[in-house]
Amino acid sequence: MWTLSNIITNIKVQGGESRRYMLDINSRDIAKFVQELISTTISWDEFSMTEALQEAFVRLDQDISSSATPSPGSNLVNYESLEQALSGCCACVAHTDGDHLHVANTGDCRAVLGQLDNENNWVAVRLSNQHNAENLTECQRIKSEHPADEQMSVIKNNRLLGQLAPLRAFGDIMYKWPVKDLKNVINILSNIGASVLIQQSLIPPKYYTPPYLTARPDIVHHKLTAKDKFLILATDGLWDMMSSQNAVKLVGEHMEGKQTLSSFSLPVEPLNLGAANQILSNRKIGLAHKPKDSNVTTHLIRNALGDSSSGIKHSKLSTMLQLSPSISRNYRDDISVTVLYFDTPLNI
Repeated sequence: MWTLSNIITNIKVQGGESRRYMLDINSRDIAKFVQELISTTISWDEFSMTEALQEAFVRLDQDISSSATPSPGSNLVNYESLEQALSGCCACVAHTDGDHLHVANTGDCRAVLGQLDNENNWVAVRLSNQHNAENLTECQRIKSEHPADEQMSVIKNNRLLGQLAPLRAFGDIMYKWPVKDLKNVINILSNIGASVLIQQSLIPPKYYTPPYLTARPDIVHHKLTAKDKFLILATDGLWDMMSSQNAVKLVGEHMEGKQTLSSFSLPVEPLNLGAANQILSNRKIGLAHKPKDSNVTTHLIRNALGDSSSGIKHSKLSTMLQLSPSISRNYRDDISVTVLYFDTPLNI
């Protein structure tokens, strides 16, 4: 069966020219955006990091959409750009400036801060709210933007219009564009051999008052303190497998145990008995938590995919990693993880 990706792949320019063309388009959009920023006069007193992050997200989404828009009065369209715009993407971005931490989130990713309390216990603090049907505030926001007769259809089966799980995203223009623009795309696709099924799927059911989807992020500001040790940014594939608290505990223990992956040596400077005892105590704690992986994100994914009632089960981990793309989504979602350390001492 022909998919939209098959059709677009079939008309791509050979020899990597298409990929280079898309890089040119993206580079040009970024350069234009930067030039506009440079030419904008704004004082530091007027600057808002929250507004800057929101504007960056929205502008990127607008560029994705505009690059896929057919030329006025013709059927000319960049198929690479169209493929990108018909796909969807969530994002969770962290920006640090001194002790100021801003987290911008669009979609169902999550940001979790790892703190070490006064009793040396690891504490998870969520710095983002996932935009899905479990977020009742988000569901109410969407419903409030559409007429009363759409209240039962705009969020259906815990999905946007009964189809899309993330309630905010980049791209996914079939939930944003006016019907007439989507019909124009359908006409273009019909001319290059797209099936009727693909054409029909571009307009969701009960699609009356678009846009239904936005890329505008929620922003959370946090003032960093000495107890803030790291930040985990991850897609929903990780959070489907483990809680925020468990993830923070795993990263914290990895921090404690990672020191044991290198040879032990005492500092060159003279030590009193108290300082030497503290170093040896930390080493003992680290040995108790010695990880298999030097990379903390690998450590998280190993635990997410291989966890069992008897600990990490290699056979389960191996099976989960070897699932073919055609069936893997029935068992796990894709997982992307970034861990940002704040370089404050553990003091344990």
